[in-house]
Amino acid sequence: TFLHSVSVCTLLVAFCRARGLDATTTYQAGLGGLVHDTGKALVPDEILNKPGRLTEEEFAVIRKHPQDGYDILKQSPGIGPIPLDITLHHHERYDGTGYPAGLAGTDIPIEARVVTVADVFDALISPRPYKRAWSIEEALAFIEEQSGKLLDPDCVRALMSNLPRLHEISAVFVRHGLGDLVRRLGVASVLERAGAVLQWGAGARST
Repeated sequence: TFLHSVSVCTLLVAFCRARGLDATTTYQAGLGGLVHDTGKALVPDEILNKPGRLTEEEFAVIRKHPQDGYDILKQSPGIGPIPLDITLHHHERYDGTGYPAGLAGTDIPIEARVVTVADVFDALISPRPYKRAWSIEEALAFIEEQSGKLLDPDCVRALMSNLPRLHEISAVFVRHGLGDLVRRLGVASVLERAGAVLQWGAGARST
């Protein structure tokens, strides 16, 4: 979850800069990517790391993590509305089939719609106990297929317009192994690099 959150943070900052969003929004969106799975801290490891299909009861526990994360972060100083929206709504889907509120289309906050694409992309290209890592080409084909269904088509287009940066991120976080980076440098050092990404985002041009 930690490695995934660092990756999503980096993707979000890259997306926001590619779209020319202002520095404050870019920083807050990147912060949202970093903290969006906070609620998973309350999910037992045996569910998070289960190699097989989840039972209905286990999936019900997983489905609580957006609200749990929102409740935790709402009590945290310095966490603004954008990271809170991202945390609460990053599992909503464009067609209304997501959770926790079943929002659809533009009823989902724009930052959450963007993070959903980044979240899905990184989840697909990363290895999980229950699946292999997909190639970038496989992940992009799935995302294009879900454009206008699970995913906001405008956000999908933003992803597709930033393919060189995505390949660069994939090389660092997947092929070179962010897990190896953490083992060699330590969590604090990786967080320092995530902080540098946020500061890079804060250098986005104002609108």
